[in-house]
Amino acid sequence: MNVLDKITLHYALENIVDMVIITDMKSVIQYVNPAFTQVTGFTREEALGNKPSIQKSPHTTVETYKEMWSVILKGGWWRGEIINKKKSGALWHSYLSISQIRDDAGKPFAYIGISRDITEMKQLQDDLFKMSLEAIY
Repeated sequence: MNVLDKITLHYALENIVDMVIITDMKSVIQYVNPAFTQVTGFTREEALGNKPSIQKSPHTTVETYKEMWSVILKGGWWRGEIINKKKSGALWHSYLSISQIRDDAGKPFAYIGISRDITEMKQLQDDLFKMSLEAIY
């Protein structure tokens, strides 16, 4: 990868609207993009060196996390919804894709998580469901 490609990749990660977290193989955060700090309220400095579980809420089941780790430890992509907690304690709904990052030899050396805040969409779904129940009854 040439220097221009690295610069382009850096700016792409910094400017994407979805949250990006990169961890080492022990799940220690090595990188978060500005979207992560905007949504979660955690500064880059607060996130780096911690684990993504700083956002963990009791509303995502242990089974969900077990399934996620089972998939990504085997080298697959895990996709699904989880409920995280912001620095303020407020909950937010996330659609998360997570996988290993592999070197040219195929050896995993990091994890990448790309997450989208779907809180507003979930609220709209709940409102529509409630309105449809009210219309029926």
